[in-house]
Amino acid sequence: MKKAVLVLAAVLTAFLLVFALNAAGQIEDLEARLKKTPDNPALLLDYGRACHDLAFERNDASLIEKGDKALSRLLALEPKNAAAMVYLGSLKTQLANASKDNPEAALELLQEGFTLMDKAVLTAPDNAEIRFLRGVNSAQIPDMFGRLPVALEDFQALDGLIAENPSCLPRYAQGMAYFYMGEALMKTGERAAAEKAFRRVVEIDPKSPFAENALKRLSR
Repeated sequence: MKKAVLVLAAVLTAFLLVFALNAAGQIEDLEARLKKTPDNPALLLDYGRACHDLAFERNDASLIEKGDKALSRLLALEPKNAAAMVYLGSLKTQLANASKDNPEAALELLQEGFTLMDKAVLTAPDNAEIRFLRGVNSAQIPDMFGRLPVALEDFQALDGLIAENPSCLPRYAQGMAYFYMGEALMKTGERAAAEKAFRRVVEIDPKSPFAENALKRLSR
């Protein structure tokens, strides 16, 4: 169990490259605005997102706590806010890593995070951002927690959402999703489907690190 939790240090590392670019500047601005309107749902969500993204980039426990507090407050105001659920759930998985010296607490946080992310998808199954975040998170969770089928479900859903609306996610996020889809399919032995996903990465975002890694997978 402890070894598996340690692996969580790498969970969503790639995700940081997508959404953390402007988080630092946003946090300071959002904190000032929240002082004036502390129960503004839009500001709470933006603040929670920014803390989430920068927390993963820096592995900063204080940012995890700030994001947790803001998103929990938002859910108290809007219990059905799916975006708040999925970001808070993702933060819980990082809190689990911070609790690696207490395996029981880490497992409890993981399960809480999974439950929140699953509820988010049930609430908004056609939301590309929510599918993306849960999918990438689930794809990188150690296999012993049984999240691989969840990841594949999200990536299949994203494939359909992207086909219907190519602008539902930024290109780099789409490329990342197809890369992890390919990785997940390789684990299940579906090589042909995995190679198709890797080729999609190259088509969508050919200059990204994910495309480079996808080409390496295809050349094996």
